[in-house]
Amino acid sequence: MKINSSKINSDSKIVVACSGGSDSLALLALLNDLDVEIQPIYVDHDTKQASKFWKAVKKACKKLQVPNEPIKLEIEGALGKSNFEEKARNQRYKLLNNWAKENSYDYVAVGHTIDDQTETVLFNLIRGSVEGLGGMQVFTKNIWRPMLFTHRKEDTKQICNENKIKFVDDKANKNSKYARVQIRSELIPMMNQIMDRDVSPIIARNSQIIRSENHFLNNLAKNSWPKEDEPLAKNLADLDDVVALRAIRMWIGYPRIRSRDAKRVLDVARGKSKATQIEGHVRVWRSKGVMYFERKKSK
Repeated sequence: MKINSSKINSDSKIVVACSGGSDSLALLALLNDLDVEIQPIYVDHDTKQASKFWKAVKKACKKLQVPNEPIKLEIEGALGKSNFEEKARNQRYKLLNNWAKENSYDYVAVGHTIDDQTETVLFNLIRGSVEGLGGMQVFTKNIWRPMLFTHRKEDTKQICNENKIKFVDDKANKNSKYARVQIRSELIPMMNQIMDRDVSPIIARNSQIIRSENHFLNNLAKNSWPKEDEPLAKNLADLDDVVALRAIRMWIGYPRIRSRDAKRVLDVARGKSKATQIEGHVRVWRSKGVMYFERKKSK
């Protein structure tokens, strides 16, 4: 199974995000066989298993004879229990990206697999994120996911075993209080049983199709409205709903508003209301045929 390395060449310098789990250590083994410079980095989240993870990373690097010694980065400040996974992920990417930029590394490689893509698509479906149905990309700016469409989690364990690398099972991956864990341990097995087949590769393949179609529709929306210096309400009102709603979300920007809020904005453009207040402390209104919005800072 070959990883996706379409943008990588012999001059590339790669940070390898190593958590100590099977996915990241298998990735380390795969990239160590490439003709590129790699730098393993472990991000310490100050959890109960942190020391075990770090030891696993160091032992794997020694076993594989990785030229560069692994580096440990520590998250500053307490993350708290609320939304811990999301906060930890954001801090982890921030640390890795900053280190890569400061040290002139081209990409940060992470060990996402086909199974992770499946979980992400289903999670976004349940959450109601239309664009999220496209899942993750192999390359997102400087983030590289080499195994996203080529390897399963079982494959990463096999790679570790073949290289005699000991990995650590993260206890958080079995904690059912997290939605992703329930999707992984309950929803996907149920879907497999209902369909009498392994649904993960199918969902992962379809995510690529959805992502390409999303890209096409987003470009169409971007080129459709606003076309002029002023975002004219009439131009927006005349668009097909599919294009109009995407154009509205792109106009207001990040964080992306929900479809139901975009529909309320479209109602303003079509004269059904003069103004609307939507999620994210955003107020949208129409004045003399022109659309306006402002985002108020939350207190």
